[in-house]
Amino acid sequence: MAIKRNISDNIPRFEASNAKQFTYTSTVTRPATVSFAIYDSNGASLALSAVSAINSGNVVAESGTTTGLFYINIVVPTTRDFYVSEFVGYDASSLTYRTRTEWEVISSIPTSFFSYSAIADTLRISRTIIGRADLTFWDIKRYVEVAHDKINARLSNLYTIPVSPTFPLIQDMERTFAIYDLLSDVFLKKSIPTPLQKRKDEYDKILQQWETNSLGLPVASGDVMMYRFLAESNTENWKSVFDDRAWVDMRVDPDRVTDDSDKDA
Repeated sequence: MAIKRNISDNIPRFEASNAKQFTYTSTVTRPATVSFAIYDSNGASLALSAVSAINSGNVVAESGTTTGLFYINIVVPTTRDFYVSEFVGYDASSLTYRTRTEWEVISSIPTSFFSYSAIADTLRISRTIIGRADLTFWDIKRYVEVAHDKINARLSNLYTIPVSPTFPLIQDMERTFAIYDLLSDVFLKKSIPTPLQKRKDEYDKILQQWETNSLGLPVASGDVMMYRFLAESNTENWKSVFDDRAWVDMRVDPDRVTDDSDKDA
């Protein structure tokens, strides 16, 4: 049985900059005064004027007369983050009654970032596997970027990165790594679907073969991309006879031949 680690599944999510009404009901005794505050994930208190409260004077209003039902309308922050809103009721004896609610500010507006894979496909598959239609481009952005960096880091010693033009294999490889890492954060690792685990393991092996140059790196045209070959002389401290072009295009460098010949004199 899968055990979910994603606690945000049960936390309200509000679209950035949307107007929202927060309510507080006094169930014990009607307070004489009610205050309202918002804290970000660092524990810093946000000035209500900074979140554009709609009510004049940024005050908490009571619904009706002596009902004990209080509310405030504000525009939630524009910054994506977790927040805690807090109502504090004060009775005639200055005793406090606190009610806190955690919520998340999100943005469902698509965001652009560099990727080998089709970002929309990664988002669609992630939503299907996790079962959450409210996943956004922002939710998967970090995972796609990390997967992109993983591939580039392993290819950078032999190939010019980023790989261009991209080809279907490297696109699916990045998508697989991104979804795998996303699921690792959301579910216990043992709950990752077996087909996804097998595909990820297969792509790890292919990357290793590319690193050791035992497997060609294809490009969109169906050709094979040659790795960057840095020619070296087999004689210690001598310059290479060949220039630094790809090995299929290498030419003998006359100057270097002359330099090496001079050493024999």
